[in-house]
Amino acid sequence: MIVKKLALPIFSKLLLTVLIVTLLVNLIGIFSNNQVLVQASFVLLIPVFLTVFLMRYKKLNLALVSFLIFSLLGNISSVFITDPSFGFIPDAFYFLSFVYLILMIAPDFKFQRINKVIGSYLILVFSINLYLLYALYSFLVSIIPDDLGVNVFAIKSFVLIVLAFVALGVYLNYQTQKSIFFLSAVACFGFSLMLEYVNSYYTSSFSFLMIHRMLYIAGIYFIFRYATIEAVKSMKVKARIKQKRVVKEKQQAIAETMILN
Repeated sequence: MIVKKLALPIFSKLLLTVLIVTLLVNLIGIFSNNQVLVQASFVLLIPVFLTVFLMRYKKLNLALVSFLIFSLLGNISSVFITDPSFGFIPDAFYFLSFVYLILMIAPDFKFQRINKVIGSYLILVFSINLYLLYALYSFLVSIIPDDLGVNVFAIKSFVLIVLAFVALGVYLNYQTQKSIFFLSAVACFGFSLMLEYVNSYYTSSFSFLMIHRMLYIAGIYFIFRYATIEAVKSMKVKARIKQKRVVKEKQQAIAETMILN
């Protein structure tokens, strides 16, 4: 009963505690050069966050569930797949997870409600990012031709650019706490992707890998904060519907009693 009645401020602090503990475990793993500790915390990241979330809210929407499943598969495969020829598998899972994030936020994206100046800015930023991605892809293909991993990495990057475009558009349109959390998550995923690129194609560094994962951890935290606001909104809507139904049933009962009398 105590778990079910977990207050929202306490729940938010609990999520933050999970984030801090996970980051601390990663930092301890970095400074102690204990890869097992870091990898274990990375694999357990989503199950722990999900367990805490389900302590307060019993239901998840399909897009969020799909995002979490593919993200978990990406985390597991990135830790346990060490053969470079199969390195595209984690990127494929992360690509699918980002697709479901787009599906999650897309209903809130109303481009027609954005004024022309902001709309032009969004299109400009989107175009610049697409050009940079094209230039990066062309460079990688020139040095690593016919590589499936490069193609999957490029596709994942493109989907993340689209996700950032939609998230920024939603934020500029509404500027709510929910949109800030989602945009913060996408920003963390974006910077994480940059470090992953540097670590994969320029210089392999354990520190870069760890910072990349810590940013990803922060992104997962912001997604759960976003999901918390969505869950509260859904609970309020259901409560209002239930209240209206109860009032209607009472009115009908009173009307029937008056007719009988």
